[in-house]
Amino acid sequence: MQKTNVLNHIAFVRGAGRLSESRVLKLWRDQNNLDISSFYLELIVAGALSSYPPTSATTLANNVSTVFEYLRDSFVSARVVDPANSNNVLSDELTSSEKVTISAAGKKARETPYWEDIVKRQATNGRSPN
Repeated sequence: MQKTNVLNHIAFVRGAGRLSESRVLKLWRDQNNLDISSFYLELIVAGALSSYPPTSATTLANNVSTVFEYLRDSFVSARVVDPANSNNVLSDELTSSEKVTISAAGKKARETPYWEDIVKRQATNGRSPN
């Protein structure tokens, strides 16, 4: 990654109003061993949901499904630029093969009917949640 401004990243992500969606996608990424940085994923979430204001009546499940559709349909060819440094093209961090792998995982997730088969609940403090 090139020179950037972390405070601008934080402000951008908070300002996008998609923290819940980003959390779900990060769990999904980790559980599927996908190699994509958190910030790049947060920008993907914000971009995929940019036509739906955070105050719209859509649900978290619908929003996450929309992100999976974006990963399936648009991710491989999308150019994603760091809002703090336009010379830092985050989409250049991954190879075409890595992007195809992430896109295929997004497609599989979008086609999976039950959320518990997409994102597993996380244990807390070494114990299973109640």
